[in-house]
Amino acid sequence: MSSYKTYAVSELGFDVEEIIKRSEQQIFKVANQKRADGSSFRNSNVTWIDESDKDGALPWPELTDHIAKQIHSINNKYWKFNLSKSEPLQYSIYNEGDYYDWHNDQRESVYEDGLVRKLSFTVFLNEDYDDGDFEIVELSAAKELPKLNVENVSATLLVNEGGMITGPQPSAGTMIVFPSYLWHRVKPVIKGPRKSLVGWFLGKPFK
Repeated sequence: MSSYKTYAVSELGFDVEEIIKRSEQQIFKVANQKRADGSSFRNSNVTWIDESDKDGALPWPELTDHIAKQIHSINNKYWKFNLSKSEPLQYSIYNEGDYYDWHNDQRESVYEDGLVRKLSFTVFLNEDYDDGDFEIVELSAAKELPKLNVENVSATLLVNEGGMITGPQPSAGTMIVFPSYLWHRVKPVIKGPRKSLVGWFLGKPFK
């Protein structure tokens, strides 16, 4: 946990190899998002996991329930946000050259049910890739991104209490939980693929 409670670190406590195996039997879609000027700020491949097979998602209630319990426990410890429900989980593959540039997870307007994304999480699922670091910045919901207070979370996770580097990438199964309004990114992958599981928990808008 950072000193400003920017993010929390936990262990998923679920079989990551099974997540990879079952997710990669699904149909993937290319996630290529563009800015207003037409430039790309995201490139990866994604598929979905949910409580049911709605909209073609992989039905896996044991996993979604497991994660929900963890997120609510972490939220109650650090933020105490009013959370109502979650969205389907997104399994992502970043191949060589793929990335997700600076963004936050809140949408420009609330959902039809009046809810907004309040907590996000990402889980590292593998370790055999180069770069693709996850970075986060301490920031309000400003329109422009200040170039300050950027933390390379991936690098932070590799340093133990004795200051020693523990490995090339964060351990598979490591979960990062953070407020959805914080800007973050996945740097370009040099050697891949990088595999992750992400999701969002919703509640009434902040007052």
